[in-house]
Amino acid sequence: MTIVFTIIIFVETMMLVNSSESEKLNEDELASSLEEFGLSKYEARAYTTLVGRGSLSASEVAYYSNLPRTKIYLTLKKLEKKKLSNITQQKPLICNAIAPRDAFGEMVLLYERRLKNMKRIIEELQKKNDNGTNTIGTEEKKYHIFEARKVSEQLYDMIQKTRYSIYAIVDQWGLKILSKYNYLLNSLSKEIEIKILLCHKCLNNESTHSFSKDIQIRIGNVFSNMIIIDSNKLFNIDESNGRGALFSSLDVFGNSYLRAFNREWTNGLDINNFDKTN
Repeated sequence: MTIVFTIIIFVETMMLVNSSESEKLNEDELASSLEEFGLSKYEARAYTTLVGRGSLSASEVAYYSNLPRTKIYLTLKKLEKKKLSNITQQKPLICNAIAPRDAFGEMVLLYERRLKNMKRIIEELQKKNDNGTNTIGTEEKKYHIFEARKVSEQLYDMIQKTRYSIYAIVDQWGLKILSKYNYLLNSLSKEIEIKILLCHKCLNNESTHSFSKDIQIRIGNVFSNMIIIDSNKLFNIDESNGRGALFSSLDVFGNSYLRAFNREWTNGLDINNFDKTN
Protein backbone atom coordinates (compact mmCIF):
# COMPACT_ATOMS: atom_id res chain seq x y z
CA MET A 1 0.00 0.00 0.00
CA THR A 2 2.91 2.32 0.73
CA ILE A 3 4.09 2.24 -2.89
CA VAL A 4 0.62 3.21 -4.16
CA PHE A 5 0.49 6.24 -1.88
CA THR A 6 4.05 7.16 -2.86
CA ILE A 7 3.14 7.23 -6.55
CA ILE A 8 -0.03 9.24 -5.91
CA ILE A 9 1.86 11.79 -3.81
CA PHE A 10 4.55 11.97 -6.49
CA VAL A 11 1.98 12.66 -9.24
CA GLU A 12 0.28 15.33 -7.13
CA THR A 13 3.62 16.99 -6.42
CA MET A 14 4.56 16.99 -10.10
CA MET A 15 1.47 19.08 -10.82
CA LEU A 16 2.87 21.83 -8.58
CA VAL A 17 6.33 22.11 -10.19
CA ASN A 18 7.14 25.54 -11.69
CA SER A 19 10.22 27.23 -13.06
CA SER A 20 11.16 29.43 -10.09
CA GLU A 21 14.59 29.12 -8.48
CA SER A 22 12.94 28.30 -5.16
CA GLU A 23 11.63 25.07 -6.72
CA LYS A 24 15.00 24.02 -8.18
CA LEU A 25 15.86 21.61 -5.37
CA ASN A 26 12.36 20.14 -5.52
CA GLU A 27 12.71 19.50 -9.27
CA ASP A 28 16.00 17.68 -8.69
CA GLU A 29 14.36 15.47 -6.05
CA LEU A 30 11.45 14.73 -8.37
CA ALA A 31 13.80 13.83 -11.21
CA SER A 32 15.61 11.38 -8.93
CA SER A 33 12.26 9.85 -7.93
CA LEU A 34 11.36 9.34 -11.58
CA GLU A 35 14.41 7.14 -12.03
CA GLU A 36 12.76 4.65 -9.65
CA PHE A 37 9.87 4.40 -12.14
CA GLY A 38 12.10 3.16 -14.95
CA LEU A 39 13.24 6.45 -16.50
CA SER A 40 16.88 7.20 -17.19
CA LYS A 41 18.51 10.20 -15.51
CA TYR A 42 18.28 12.23 -18.75
CA GLU A 43 14.63 11.26 -19.35
CA ALA A 44 13.68 12.14 -15.77
CA ARG A 45 15.31 15.58 -15.91
CA ALA A 46 13.84 16.37 -19.32
CA TYR A 47 10.32 15.35 -18.26
CA THR A 48 10.49 17.36 -15.03
CA THR A 49 11.60 20.41 -17.02
CA LEU A 50 8.73 20.04 -19.49
CA VAL A 51 6.21 19.69 -16.66
CA GLY A 52 7.40 22.89 -15.06
CA ARG A 53 7.88 25.01 -18.20
CA GLY A 54 5.37 23.82 -20.78
CA SER A 55 6.16 23.56 -24.51
CA LEU A 56 9.87 23.91 -25.24
CA SER A 57 12.23 23.38 -28.13
CA ALA A 58 14.85 20.66 -27.88
CA SER A 59 17.61 23.19 -27.24
CA GLU A 60 15.56 24.84 -24.49
CA VAL A 61 14.95 21.50 -22.79
CA ALA A 62 18.68 20.79 -22.94
CA TYR A 63 19.45 24.23 -21.47
CA TYR A 64 16.96 24.16 -18.59
CA SER A 65 17.63 20.49 -17.80
CA ASN A 66 21.40 20.92 -18.03
CA LEU A 67 21.61 18.02 -20.48
CA PRO A 68 24.08 17.51 -23.37
CA ARG A 69 22.59 18.81 -26.62
CA THR A 70 23.95 15.74 -28.39
CA LYS A 71 21.68 13.55 -26.24
CA ILE A 72 18.53 15.66 -26.08
CA TYR A 73 16.85 14.52 -29.32
CA LEU A 74 17.14 10.82 -28.47
CA THR A 75 15.97 11.56 -24.92
CA LEU A 76 12.85 13.38 -26.13
CA LYS A 77 12.07 10.60 -28.61
CA LYS A 78 12.22 8.07 -25.76
CA LEU A 79 9.89 10.20 -23.63
CA GLU A 80 7.38 10.25 -26.47
CA LYS A 81 7.69 6.48 -26.91
CA LYS A 82 6.96 6.01 -23.21
CA LYS A 83 3.89 8.24 -23.62
CA LEU A 84 5.25 10.90 -21.28
CA SER A 85 5.44 13.70 -23.85
CA ASN A 86 4.13 14.90 -27.21
CA ILE A 87 6.27 16.16 -30.06
CA THR A 88 4.14 18.87 -31.63
CA GLN A 89 6.61 20.08 -34.23
CA GLN A 90 9.59 18.45 -35.94
CA LYS A 91 11.66 21.33 -37.36
CA PRO A 92 12.56 22.77 -35.01
CA LEU A 93 11.54 20.03 -32.60
CA ILE A 94 8.96 21.29 -30.09
CA CYS A 95 7.47 19.13 -27.37
CA ASN A 96 5.41 19.27 -24.19
CA ALA A 97 4.81 16.93 -21.26
CA ILE A 98 1.82 14.66 -20.83
CA ALA A 99 0.06 15.67 -17.60
CA PRO A 100 1.41 13.57 -14.70
CA ARG A 101 -2.04 12.22 -13.77
CA ASP A 102 -2.46 10.94 -17.32
CA ALA A 103 1.12 9.74 -17.68
CA PHE A 104 1.23 7.80 -14.41
CA GLY A 105 -2.44 6.98 -13.93
CA GLU A 106 -2.02 3.52 -15.43
CA MET A 107 0.86 2.79 -13.06
CA VAL A 108 -1.27 3.74 -10.05
CA LEU A 109 -4.03 1.39 -11.23
CA LEU A 110 -1.47 -1.38 -11.77
CA TYR A 111 -0.21 -1.15 -8.19
CA GLU A 112 -3.76 -0.97 -6.85
CA ARG A 113 -4.64 -4.19 -8.71
CA ARG A 114 -1.45 -5.80 -7.47
CA LEU A 115 -2.26 -4.77 -3.90
CA LYS A 116 -5.75 -6.23 -4.27
CA ASN A 117 -4.30 -9.54 -5.49
CA MET A 118 -1.83 -9.64 -2.61
CA LYS A 119 -4.62 -9.02 -0.08
CA ARG A 120 -6.65 -11.85 -1.63
CA ILE A 121 -3.71 -14.25 -1.38
CA ILE A 122 -3.09 -13.25 2.24
CA GLU A 123 -6.76 -13.78 3.11
CA GLU A 124 -6.69 -17.25 1.55
CA LEU A 125 -3.51 -18.10 3.41
CA GLN A 126 -4.97 -16.78 6.67
CA LYS A 127 -7.99 -19.04 6.25
CA LYS A 128 -5.68 -22.02 5.77
CA ASN A 129 -3.71 -20.94 8.82
CA ASP A 130 -6.86 -20.56 10.94
CA ASN A 131 -8.09 -23.98 9.86
CA GLY A 132 -4.69 -25.48 10.59
CA THR A 133 -4.56 -24.14 14.15
CA ASN A 134 -7.86 -25.86 14.91
CA THR A 135 -6.56 -29.31 13.97
CA ILE A 136 -4.67 -31.74 16.16
CA GLY A 137 -0.96 -31.45 15.59
CA THR A 138 0.51 -28.23 14.23
CA GLU A 139 3.84 -27.37 12.72
CA GLU A 140 5.60 -24.04 13.09
CA LYS A 141 7.44 -22.65 10.08
CA LYS A 142 9.99 -19.86 10.27
CA TYR A 143 11.44 -17.44 7.74
CA HIS A 144 14.34 -15.02 7.80
CA ILE A 145 14.06 -11.27 7.27
CA PHE A 146 16.93 -9.39 5.60
CA GLU A 147 17.39 -5.64 5.81
CA ALA A 148 17.63 -3.78 2.49
CA ARG A 149 21.43 -3.48 2.69
CA LYS A 150 21.72 -7.29 3.04
CA VAL A 151 19.27 -8.27 0.29
CA SER A 152 21.80 -8.07 -2.57
CA GLU A 153 24.34 -10.15 -0.67
CA GLN A 154 21.76 -12.84 0.13
CA LEU A 155 20.42 -12.92 -3.43
CA TYR A 156 23.92 -13.33 -4.86
CA ASP A 157 24.63 -16.19 -2.45
CA MET A 158 21.40 -17.98 -3.36
CA ILE A 159 21.96 -17.65 -7.11
CA GLN A 160 25.54 -18.85 -6.81
CA LYS A 161 24.46 -21.99 -4.91
CA THR A 162 21.60 -22.90 -7.27
CA ARG A 163 21.64 -26.55 -8.33
CA TYR A 164 19.07 -26.84 -11.12
CA SER A 165 16.49 -24.03 -11.43
CA ILE A 166 15.79 -20.34 -10.88
CA TYR A 167 12.29 -18.91 -11.36
CA ALA A 168 11.94 -15.15 -11.00
CA ILE A 169 8.95 -12.85 -11.27
CA VAL A 170 9.83 -9.15 -11.13
CA ASP A 171 8.59 -5.71 -12.09
CA GLN A 172 10.80 -2.77 -13.17
CA TRP A 173 12.10 -2.30 -9.63
CA GLY A 174 12.85 -5.99 -9.22
CA LEU A 175 14.50 -6.15 -12.66
CA LYS A 176 16.89 -3.41 -11.58
CA ILE A 177 18.04 -5.60 -8.69
CA LEU A 178 18.14 -8.86 -10.67
CA SER A 179 20.08 -7.33 -13.57
CA LYS A 180 22.99 -6.64 -11.21
CA TYR A 181 23.69 -10.37 -11.45
CA ASN A 182 23.08 -10.87 -15.18
CA TYR A 183 26.71 -11.95 -15.64
CA LEU A 184 26.23 -14.68 -13.01
CA LEU A 185 22.85 -15.75 -14.38
CA ASN A 186 24.24 -15.83 -17.93
CA SER A 187 27.13 -18.05 -16.85
CA LEU A 188 24.72 -20.46 -15.11
CA SER A 189 22.11 -20.51 -17.89
CA LYS A 190 23.77 -23.38 -19.79
CA GLU A 191 23.74 -25.61 -16.72
CA ILE A 192 20.42 -24.82 -15.00
CA GLU A 193 16.91 -23.80 -16.03
CA ILE A 194 16.26 -20.07 -15.62
CA LYS A 195 12.84 -18.51 -16.17
CA ILE A 196 12.15 -14.80 -15.70
CA LEU A 197 8.62 -13.35 -15.86
CA LEU A 198 8.58 -9.58 -16.41
CA CYS A 199 5.84 -6.96 -16.43
CA HIS A 200 4.93 -5.14 -19.67
CA LYS A 201 6.70 -1.99 -18.42
CA CYS A 202 10.02 -3.87 -18.67
CA LEU A 203 9.85 -4.23 -22.46
CA ASN A 204 11.69 -0.97 -23.11
CA ASN A 205 14.14 -1.47 -20.26
CA GLU A 206 17.70 -1.98 -21.48
CA SER A 207 18.34 -4.51 -18.71
CA THR A 208 15.75 -6.83 -20.28
CA HIS A 209 18.09 -7.47 -23.21
CA SER A 210 21.22 -8.03 -21.11
CA PHE A 211 20.41 -11.66 -20.39
CA SER A 212 21.69 -14.67 -22.31
CA LYS A 213 19.51 -16.31 -24.98
CA ASP A 214 19.59 -19.46 -22.85
CA ILE A 215 17.50 -17.66 -20.23
CA GLN A 216 13.75 -17.94 -20.86
CA ILE A 217 11.97 -14.59 -20.55
CA ARG A 218 8.24 -13.97 -20.78
CA ILE A 219 5.97 -10.96 -20.33
CA GLY A 220 2.92 -11.38 -18.12
CA ASN A 221 1.04 -10.40 -14.99
CA VAL A 222 3.53 -9.59 -12.25
CA PHE A 223 2.07 -9.62 -8.73
CA SER A 224 5.22 -9.53 -6.61
CA ASN A 225 9.03 -9.50 -6.66
CA MET A 226 10.25 -12.98 -5.86
CA ILE A 227 12.85 -15.58 -6.79
CA ILE A 228 12.30 -19.32 -6.34
CA ILE A 229 15.48 -21.39 -6.13
CA ASP A 230 15.44 -25.14 -6.91
CA SER A 231 11.68 -25.19 -6.24
CA ASN A 232 12.30 -25.29 -2.49
CA LYS A 233 13.48 -21.81 -1.48
CA LEU A 234 11.51 -18.60 -1.90
CA PHE A 235 13.03 -15.12 -1.61
CA ASN A 236 10.43 -12.33 -1.59
CA ILE A 237 11.51 -8.68 -1.79
CA ASP A 238 9.27 -5.86 -0.55
CA GLU A 239 9.70 -2.94 -2.95
CA SER A 240 8.21 -0.48 -0.44
CA ASN A 241 11.17 -0.82 1.94
CA GLY A 242 13.70 -3.01 0.10
CA ARG A 243 13.65 -5.75 2.77
CA GLY A 244 13.64 -9.43 1.84
CA ALA A 245 12.07 -12.56 3.35
CA LEU A 246 13.62 -16.00 2.82
CA PHE A 247 11.47 -19.13 3.15
CA SER A 248 13.81 -22.11 3.29
CA SER A 249 11.05 -24.60 2.46
CA LEU A 250 7.95 -24.29 0.29
CA ASP A 251 4.99 -25.18 2.51
CA VAL A 252 1.47 -23.73 2.12
CA PHE A 253 2.72 -20.17 1.65
CA GLY A 254 5.58 -20.98 -0.71
CA ASN A 255 3.60 -23.45 -2.79
CA SER A 256 0.90 -20.84 -3.33
CA TYR A 257 3.50 -18.55 -4.88
CA LEU A 258 5.01 -21.40 -6.91
CA ARG A 259 1.59 -22.29 -8.33
CA ALA A 260 0.93 -18.61 -9.04
CA PHE A 261 4.24 -18.34 -10.88
CA ASN A 262 3.53 -21.44 -12.98
CA ARG A 263 0.07 -20.12 -13.84
CA GLU A 264 1.32 -16.69 -14.91
CA TRP A 265 4.27 -18.22 -16.76
CA THR A 266 1.93 -20.44 -18.77
CA ASN A 267 -0.23 -17.42 -19.64
CA GLY A 268 2.77 -15.19 -20.36
CA LEU A 269 4.07 -14.23 -23.80
CA ASP A 270 7.59 -15.10 -24.88
CA ILE A 271 9.52 -11.85 -25.23
CA ASN A 272 10.75 -12.80 -28.71
CA ASN A 273 7.18 -13.42 -29.91
CA PHE A 274 6.13 -10.15 -28.34
CA ASP A 275 8.76 -8.28 -30.36
CA LYS A 276 7.46 -9.93 -33.52
CA THR A 277 3.89 -8.87 -32.86
CA ASN A 278 4.79 -5.20 -32.31
